[in-house]
Amino acid sequence: MPVGNLNLAVSGNGGFDIDGRTGTALGLYLVNGNPTLFAVDLATGAARRLAQYAPTLAYTGLAIPTRPVGYAADFTGSRLHIFDPTDASVTVTKTITGFADFRRIIGLDFRPSNGQLYALTQSFDDTLDRYLYTINPATAEATLIGPITPRLSLTSESAQFDFDPLTDQIRVVSTNGAAGTARTLLLNPTTAVFSPDVPLTLPSPPGSFKLAHDNNVAGATTTNLYLIEDPLGFNNLPCKLYRQNTADASSFTEIGSLGPTIRDCQAFDIGGASNVGYLFAEVNSNAVLHTIDLATGKATPTGTITLEGFVRGFTLGLGF
Repeated sequence: MPVGNLNLAVSGNGGFDIDGRTGTALGLYLVNGNPTLFAVDLATGAARRLAQYAPTLAYTGLAIPTRPVGYAADFTGSRLHIFDPTDASVTVTKTITGFADFRRIIGLDFRPSNGQLYALTQSFDDTLDRYLYTINPATAEATLIGPITPRLSLTSESAQFDFDPLTDQIRVVSTNGAAGTARTLLLNPTTAVFSPDVPLTLPSPPGSFKLAHDNNVAGATTTNLYLIEDPLGFNNLPCKLYRQNTADASSFTEIGSLGPTIRDCQAFDIGGASNVGYLFAEVNSNAVLHTIDLATGKATPTGTITLEGFVRGFTLGLGF
């Protein structure tokens, strides 16, 4: 239904957007032949000029950056938590629909090339059956792509699952917790068929590993693969951050410790736009969100997001 007149003589192509954080509405159109930025009162429709630009600049559109957003699947594997990593007041929890009985998420990531959210699931009885889904972030409705083919045996309870922005394939890494070589696969996001990739030589001592690619954007020409090692209490050692070597893709170079108090590293991702690392780690039996300095490895609690229990899958929205 109509709201009201802009009271501006706008013409030609332009853009209009609303800031999700403040509710401010902005437009950018030609007014009397000049590109003009204006605010719009959403209650009345009235426009207020903010700035005018030279016609030679040829502005034709406008977009307001979206607020940061993260998605996490908790220990049940069937609840999707949606939150702003910088603001604890913005958190929504949805029950995921569309899964067959007894399936739960063990991996979660966005595909840069199409912006869709993908999930890897397994059955609660830990059979060899694994399934690939897309999930609608707005409704938490899951759509089956297909069973992983060939049947996929993962020796770690929570397989590492992250899109490689260069290949547009899902990198899946599984380890049984022993030092040595991890099984690495590339999973086709369209067919759910996987092919072997270069095995990874994991750091010692034995432990679990979380991984993520940086520069996770559509059309990326470079990326680094980062790995967080969790010694699982071995000699009371801290979690550490590593980066894949460019000369030898099967090995990693240590960057640094996450800090003496960081234990039970559960889920890791890197912002595609910000290239800031984020990690859920256990604190007092809850999953607490931390930032990770990719240059030093240092972990810092954000003070914003705490989820009950264990996080099985975690990813950041592509615009963050």
